[in-house]
Amino acid sequence: MLEQTQILRYPLPGGQGLAAEDANNLNDKLQGKIAKVIGISNELNGPDRVVNGVFLQSKYYRSASETVAAAFDSSSGYYRYEGQVLEVPKNQWEDCVKFMRKRIEQDKVPGIKNPADAEKMVR
Repeated sequence: MLEQTQILRYPLPGGQGLAAEDANNLNDKLQGKIAKVIGISNELNGPDRVVNGVFLQSKYYRSASETVAAAFDSSSGYYRYEGQVLEVPKNQWEDCVKFMRKRIEQDKVPGIKNPADAEKMVR
């Protein structure tokens, strides 16, 4: 099971996010979900995990504003992960939804027009 983790990368910058991906993946499996870490190849804007057919992009930063901002292109301001749900720290979820709602209102999330959909986009 350990060989299916990214443990060797935990001490590196951003390692806390990789540890969170692995922990969430294990938690999902323990709940009987079909879960797999698929972002180890670091494909540009590719998903980090897939759970029951839902593609997830995991972001774990110090604050909710930083977490959500990391999911948007710094040049264009658009959401970088079309078709993917943003997985965030549990204690940031509520604030992340608020920040995502604002981005949707600013028309920065392609294909999403209803700000209420922010709750579906953030896990």
